[in-house]
Amino acid sequence: MKQIRILFSVLSLLMTLTAQAQGVRVVRGAIVDANGLPIRTAVIVTDTKMKFLPRQDGTFEMKVPSTSRSVTISANGYIPVTRSIDGSYMMVRLEVDMEAIRRAEEEARAQEAQLLRAEQERQAALEKARRDSISAVEKARKDAEAQAKAEEDARIKAEKERLDAIEKARRDSIATVEQARKEAEAQAKAEEDARIKAEKAEEAAKVKAAKKEARQQKDSAYDERFRNKGLEHSIDVQYSYPLGKCQAFYKYSGLREYGNLHPFELDYTISWRFNRMVSLGVGAGALFHAKSITIKNDQFDSAYGNFKESRWDVPVFATVKFTPLRTRVRPLVSGSGGYYVLSKTVLWEGGVGVDIRASRRVAAHLLLSVRSTPYPYFINEEPQSAGYKGAISPAVKLGISF
Repeated sequence: MKQIRILFSVLSLLMTLTAQAQGVRVVRGAIVDANGLPIRTAVIVTDTKMKFLPRQDGTFEMKVPSTSRSVTISANGYIPVTRSIDGSYMMVRLEVDMEAIRRAEEEARAQEAQLLRAEQERQAALEKARRDSISAVEKARKDAEAQAKAEEDARIKAEKERLDAIEKARRDSIATVEQARKEAEAQAKAEEDARIKAEKAEEAAKVKAAKKEARQQKDSAYDERFRNKGLEHSIDVQYSYPLGKCQAFYKYSGLREYGNLHPFELDYTISWRFNRMVSLGVGAGALFHAKSITIKNDQFDSAYGNFKESRWDVPVFATVKFTPLRTRVRPLVSGSGGYYVLSKTVLWEGGVGVDIRASRRVAAHLLLSVRSTPYPYFINEEPQSAGYKGAISPAVKLGISF
């Protein structure tokens, strides 16, 4: 036996030397407690931070770098031991760590207390669950009763709504039938009214068409007999009487009296009738002033008998006429504007009257108008020094168209 141990030691030494020669050292040993029993839960840590575990019998064999100098062996409940690596077989005996045992007992007691509290909490939870279960059953019973009551109320309500709906449908049906009857009566009345209205409209249209046709026939007959559609020639004779406003032209003299000049005018006009209402034309004529005796202070005044007045003038003008009706005797509206050549005054006229047609080509007209007529006025009270201005005068015009 001793020889075997010596051989084992020699082999270990040789292996150690061989490992050292290669840079790796083999460390062997065993870990036991105070009673010599192996400690299988120990942990072996080198100073180079390499970690190893022992075998089941507590022995270990580990290869460490040649630079490792020590190992630390520790186990739960034992005091750690640090040994130097010297190449010999390590027999490590770990002493029990009483402080660790105390801490373990305290931890065991704490765990027991924790388990007791957990059991108490479990029992409390079971009790609470039991109470909650009872409450839930009671609540479920109440909810079932409430649901049953709600379902009964809903059934009663639904039945009532069904009966109400049936009653409403019955009333609506009656109302619908009544409404349909009223609508049918209203539609029938509307159709009857529309028929009557259509008949009246048709009758009115027939009457209107008959009147229109009669009017057209009458107009056609009138046009055929009386309407002149082309050029129309007019010869007019008119007399103008000065208004009181003419006094403004004689205020410098004080000798002249109203009515001492009486303009007579003869005009010729050629016009074109565009339609039955409107015609446009141009014309010229001759104006003659008939002088009456001037009286002052109930005496004939001959002091101004040598006043040389212009007895003649020549009007040139344009004219427009409106005859709105289509009858033989119809109203006439006339307007004209132009110029008196000799007295160099403006001519304008507007009047109303009647037009009497004898045939398509021949018609007579009478016109009452207001017009401008040239009148002399004195300058610086010298009778022989005079000029002319247009005086506003009423006029009567009588003419014939052909």
